[in-house]
Amino acid sequence: MRVVNAEQVREMDRRAIQEFGIPSASLMENAGAAIAQHIGERYGSTAGRKVVVCCGGGNNGGDGWVAARWLHNMGAEVTVCSPFLPERLRGDVLVFADVYIQMGLPHRLGLAPTEWDAELRQAEIIVDALLGTGLQGTPRYDVQAAIDAINRCSVPVICADIPSGVCTNTGSVETEAVHATSTVTFAAPKLAHFLPPGSDYVGSLAISHIGFDWNRMEMDTKCRLNGLTSNGMFQFWPATASPLLRRRGQQTNKGSYGHLFILAGSRGMAGAAAMAARAAQRSGVGLVTVLTPVSCQPAIAVKLDEQMTIGLPENGDGVVSLDALPIILKHVDRATTVAMGPGLTRAAAPLIEAMLHHLTCSIVLDADALNCLAEMDPEVLRKPGRTAVLTPHPTEAARLLQCTTQEVQADRVGAIRSIASKYQAIVLLKGAYTLIANPEGAVTINGTGNAGMATGGAGDVLTGITGALLCRSAALRHIQKEILCQPEDVVALSALVHGLAGDLAANHIGQTSLIAGDIIAHLHSAFNQLEATC
Repeated sequence: MRVVNAEQVREMDRRAIQEFGIPSASLMENAGAAIAQHIGERYGSTAGRKVVVCCGGGNNGGDGWVAARWLHNMGAEVTVCSPFLPERLRGDVLVFADVYIQMGLPHRLGLAPTEWDAELRQAEIIVDALLGTGLQGTPRYDVQAAIDAINRCSVPVICADIPSGVCTNTGSVETEAVHATSTVTFAAPKLAHFLPPGSDYVGSLAISHIGFDWNRMEMDTKCRLNGLTSNGMFQFWPATASPLLRRRGQQTNKGSYGHLFILAGSRGMAGAAAMAARAAQRSGVGLVTVLTPVSCQPAIAVKLDEQMTIGLPENGDGVVSLDALPIILKHVDRATTVAMGPGLTRAAAPLIEAMLHHLTCSIVLDADALNCLAEMDPEVLRKPGRTAVLTPHPTEAARLLQCTTQEVQADRVGAIRSIASKYQAIVLLKGAYTLIANPEGAVTINGTGNAGMATGGAGDVLTGITGALLCRSAALRHIQKEILCQPEDVVALSALVHGLAGDLAANHIGQTSLIAGDIIAHLHSAFNQLEATC
């Protein structure tokens, strides 16, 4: 499902009207009806319930006027409130405001900033239709007063398209925005629904196509949504990754699913290697071998049953040393993918750099491997025919870009595109709504996962899943003699599976008590759920 910015929203509207002949008033009518329908579905009968619809002066306000009329027809006691007088309205907005007013329905227009609290005091449900996708900068003072008054109420708030006060393209909030219980967006989700801090204001997200098949409109937005929404409205995963979700062939063996080597661990950091290995095995790879300092091997081996371990030379601090390179190269000749980084520490930089020069198979870099990479020439990562995947969290991303974590979070889409271009790699930027980008700048937003996954080891689990799925994809390509799964789609699938397993774990035990091992324990359920719909 495509994700759009403000300019693309305007272009989609223009094309729907001019190329496909959809009257603009029809789109507004359907948008307002969708808001009312959402309220009815979510809160049951609206008969007798007091609803205040807060309308701005633009098209978003027009959606609100329509929603108010529909809610009245559903039996609600509706009042439209607006800081604007009718003479400030234009076009379809004025048409629908006139219809509502001519019906003799309650409305309070031209409200002063000090009057909002009194108007909202009796509301049982509030509809925010003040500002839409065209907001630039700070809302005008009277609209901001309405936003602040809405936030002082303790009733459900349903936002039209996007919470008022949130910038569509960046998710930035200049002063304050409406805190929504749910947001009903139209045609396609918007970037700000998934970018902080705006994503924190959205609540649950519902998507309405408002009476038009927008897929008929070819438009490369270079951004798509991948996952399951909280309201279960759609399911999507990269089409080219679907072979990894098909039933296994009867004549296959462990060699048919690849061999993942994981370079991980150091003294006191054995758990990271073990979690990555166990997550990889649960993700369907044929074989997993952990490469780790010799002093860590016993501790890791006792945590593992199905995975192999190889002890490597280390320095006096229990960190794998450059002397391990010949041993590693001897073993990874049979590797399908090599993942490195969890628990290594930055002291492993010489070995990591040497391996990047030698390895020809696909690679996954996480944790300290990324911190080491940040100190190297980006050219070290570029080897023809090799897939390289980087999985930074925001602070690691900042090191790769030599900027601050705040700058990364302020423009997550721009940041991930910069990293992917700089290193000519596939990048997975962790966080709420994990992003995946390829070097050409195409971005996938992952829609699974929850705040309970903000726990130590969750990233190591993701490393294992990603390495395993890359292995399976490469092994499948070797068998089929053709590229069936694009690498960026395989990485997007790994984020989807990781988040879905975390969601299933949270449903079972709650977010507070969720730990990384719970994500691994629910991987089988995540794969079962996806495979059943493939």
